[in-house]
Parts: sequence; C-alpha cells; structure tokens
Amino acid sequence: MPLSSNSFFHFTSGGFNALTGILTNGFKVSVSHEITYNSAPSKTMLGIPMVCLCDIPLSLVHRHANHFCSHNVFGIGMTRTWGERKLSPVQYYPRQQDFYFAENLNYLSDLVLTNRKLLTDTRIDRNFDAVAEMLEGDCFFINSGGTPKYLNWLTGLIKPVRSDYYKFDLQSKSIVLAHKEYSFYDEREWRYIGRGQQPLNFPIPYYSEQPFPIIDIDVYIKCSEDLKMHYASEPEYLGFCADEITWIIVDTEASVRELICKINDLDKIGGISAGSIDRYAIIQKIVSYERLQSDMSSF
Repeated sequence: MPLSSNSFFHFTSGGFNALTGILTNGFKVSVSHEITYNSAPSKTMLGIPMVCLCDIPLSLVHRHANHFCSHNVFGIGMTRTWGERKLSPVQYYPRQQDFYFAENLNYLSDLVLTNRKLLTDTRIDRNFDAVAEMLEGDCFFINSGGTPKYLNWLTGLIKPVRSDYYKFDLQSKSIVLAHKEYSFYDEREWRYIGRGQQPLNFPIPYYSEQPFPIIDIDVYIKCSEDLKMHYASEPEYLGFCADEITWIIVDTEASVRELICKINDLDKIGGISAGSIDRYAIIQKIVSYERLQSDMSSF
C-alpha cells in the first residue's frame, strides 16, 4: 500500500452546508488558533489564516476524518496535481528540540527581512513562486520593536512531529489540553496560507506563555477577531474546477441523494462557472462514509 495518496483530502466539521459551500465557492480561508510547542511549560499561540488538506490514502483516512468531524463525516478529495500546485507541505520538527520552532522561524524571517536569500537558498523547501509574489508585494515588514509582524506564510508551515494537542477556549481565555501525545506527523498535512486579501496593517495575532514575553491575551483575542472579521468581509477562496475533484464524501446514503439535488442547482463549482457536464462529473464522485466503512471492513 502506498504511503501517499493520489488525492489530497479535506474534512469539515461544518457538515452538509459547509461541504456544499466548498463545492460552490472553493475552500474558504479561515483563521486557525495554532498552538506550537517550545519548551515546557511554554506554548506559543498564533492566529493564522489557512486552508488545510492531508496526504493520506483513503483506506487510512478514517482516524483523521473522525478527529475533525465531530459527528458526521463530510469531506472532499482533490487531485495531487492540484494540491502540489496550490499547497505547501508542513515542515515537522521534533519536540525534543525545544527551541526549534523559534530558531527556525528566526532563521527564515532573517533571510526574508535582511538579505532576501530565501528564493535561492536550497535548504528551504518552499513554493518559491508564492514567496516571490509576497516579496514583490512587500508583504514582510518589521514593527517598531524589530519583530516581524507579517510571517503567516512561514509560521503556518511549521508544526511539531508529536506533542500534546491543545485548543484555545475563547470563553475561559485559556489553552486547554485536547489530546495527549497527538501525532501531527500522521496527518501528512499540506496547507494554503491566506495572503491574497490580507492588508499589511494586519499582523498575525500572537500570544505566548512564560518564559517567553507575554502579549496580553485580550490583545490576542482582539487581533484574532479583527482578522476573522476581515476575512468575513473580504473572503479569500482557494478555487478549483470540476475535473480537479476526486472524491466527495458525505455521511450517509440519504445525504448522497440530497447532495445530488443540491449540485443540480449549482451555477458554479469551486468558484468557476459550471455547466451540466461539470455537475454530472462531480455527482459521479459522491460516496457515503457509511458505505466506505462497510466495504473496507469486509476485507
């Protein structure tokens, strides 16, 4: 069995409506609270606009799907050529290297912010065209304290191999433990980091627990909400055409029939105008998760 899939998969916790939204407009960039490991007890939290997919064979995707879909599984598979053109692979760092995140981030930002060698530095595996676009647009700049304020693209592509999995609770304004020793590496994640519509006066929201300098948690929440409101008023989508879809996964056979009816009314797919041939093409790619589970358990 190959370790990589011919498809990149995205699963949504938003259910049927979220899936039809993706099919209609493309993948919408949303702000994620990314919590990185530095050195116990320190955890750094950043609000990064992104779209995430995973490079996992369909036969092994159930664990990932069940993790991201709290009740019913809804997802979409995209061709590998689309993924390699639109996405960048996440770089995983070993947790035992306590300061790897900070040191690697500083190295990357120094390259961009000082001598701009990033485009020719072979040690960095990145989408060079995307970096070139950002450099041309002067999207990187420094605040009065000398710290990079716009490093979404760099910070969003760094993640620990394995660590405790934390989530941010807005109500209690605290970082809470969701899973012990979660293997992020198993997700084989690829990402698109939002940048197309973000103006330069939006720094990435940043908060760190001790021993690193603390930025007030209320400031972090305010910055995160401002960024979310910006993407709500000026949404950014990662588009595709009908031929670039490989799978459309819904929870039940009843949802298959419901989605067919919905697709027949679509005038665009992935943000692109669509006709009857396009609608027919993606209807053929619908499958229910309950059927997949039943068929795979019979082997």
